[in-house]
Amino acid sequence: MTWTHPHFRTPAEQAGYEAVDAELADRIPRRDHVPEGERDGWRQNMLPFGERWSGIRELEACLAFREPSDPESAVVADALVRAGTVTDDLYDRLLAVADRRYTEHLHYPSPPITRAVAFDAFGTLVRIGKRHRPYERLVARARQRAAELPSPMTAAIGLDDYAAMLGLSPPHVERIGLEEELASVTPYPDALETLRRVKAHGVTVVVASNLAEPYAAPLKALLGDWVDVWHFSFAVGATKPQRFFYAALTARLGIEPHELLMVGDSWHADVEGAVKAGARAQWLDRTGRAAYVRRHVAVRSLADVGWILRTAHPGEPAQA
Repeated sequence: MTWTHPHFRTPAEQAGYEAVDAELADRIPRRDHVPEGERDGWRQNMLPFGERWSGIRELEACLAFREPSDPESAVVADALVRAGTVTDDLYDRLLAVADRRYTEHLHYPSPPITRAVAFDAFGTLVRIGKRHRPYERLVARARQRAAELPSPMTAAIGLDDYAAMLGLSPPHVERIGLEEELASVTPYPDALETLRRVKAHGVTVVVASNLAEPYAAPLKALLGDWVDVWHFSFAVGATKPQRFFYAALTARLGIEPHELLMVGDSWHADVEGAVKAGARAQWLDRTGRAAYVRRHVAVRSLADVGWILRTAHPGEPAQA
């Protein structure tokens, strides 16, 4: 028997969910009897597997998959559903989540302290009204050469310099497109108020984004009053979801990875990347069309991220 929510899953998600759920159920060791002295480490089977005792670790893994209530379990559950099977690597990751969840269940630890919140920029805090993608247009004209060069996302390279590096003529059309893009950048209606509230609670506000150097200027002009630290891929030399991007940020802030909350609209870059680096994450899904598992850790608006303020230590911002 599986727990199904047909109104919330697509047919493909449902098929993947059921296949994984069945495989996980088969991995739960069950015994007819557990001696009284061992029962503190076991749990009466609450799922429909009969009147026997089940290994708590494996059972907790099933629950973590079925009820991914935190970003780490949601990332693993999402990967399992997309794979449609339980690989050894994903099962090991799910067991690690189960160990943590069960420990928390036993000891009721205090909520993690949020010392810094890192917001993605484009698609999260701001949007581009007129898209021209000038750097991509240059790459399309010289793909082989571009593959041999540093990316403008990981090095401070202006548009004209990049065209010259690619062996192209001065990019007049692309330059006009870039100027129009930058002039059309505007904050989302919920962005400035969210930054203000986070900052008012003594939490360090970071903008952490993958972008080329010219795109930093409009961000600073629009958001600068509310941002403590700018962490851009072109300056760091790495992009999200690379672990180094996040490690460099927490080292710069002088905080532990779990004290950082990443908020962004990219599941791969902002959620998976942050979780794998040991940070926490909140996924911004403005469209409300998230895959089923991802909805467990999704918010529709930046205003919904307010719960982070309750776990911060007011007046103790991280040092940049």
